[in-house]
Amino acid sequence: MSRFSERDKVIALAGLFQAVTLVNGLAKRGELSEDDLAVSVRSVLDESPADVISIYDDISCLKTGLTSLAACMGAARSMDDAELLSYALSCMHLERKLNRKRQLFQGIRAGLDRAREQVDQFSLIHENVIANLANIYVTHVSTLKPRIMVKGEQAYLSNRRNINRIRALLLAAIRAAVLWQQCGGGRMDLFVRRKAIAATAAELLER
Repeated sequence: MSRFSERDKVIALAGLFQAVTLVNGLAKRGELSEDDLAVSVRSVLDESPADVISIYDDISCLKTGLTSLAACMGAARSMDDAELLSYALSCMHLERKLNRKRQLFQGIRAGLDRAREQVDQFSLIHENVIANLANIYVTHVSTLKPRIMVKGEQAYLSNRRNINRIRALLLAAIRAAVLWQQCGGGRMDLFVRRKAIAATAAELLER
């Protein structure tokens, strides 16, 4: 029996949906919660978490992700929900490809080590930290195909600060996809176990 619970799996999935929800908000409206951004960045830099929830600090830190996840797994999905689901599936696909490219891991680890040093020098979501995470994504993840194509308004997608944040968040989304897979989750679960996932997400939101 797996040591991971259904709750752990949904927490990992909520982390993924939180990151792609922030990507969508930045790309379409040029806005995001910096508190939520900090949660995603922290998850990338947590090298040895005690358990699944400690990666995100607390359930309350995943409210955005749980809300998006419950909506995307529900029967009445909006256009935004469909796009979030597409982003999530793309991140899961890239995670599987990345897992087969072990040679990329050394560069990713080196970049994350630099980012942790930057956090000590500056702050968790300082622009230098975000730019470093964005560079890790460009150098080691976006080389894999198919690349994730983010849809949004050109005014926001041409802004360098937004671009760096989007790339850093996509790195966080893939980190969450790694966690989801480690917990025993798979891409098909988003379809065949949709109702169960939505119910657990709703339960965690109520808490």
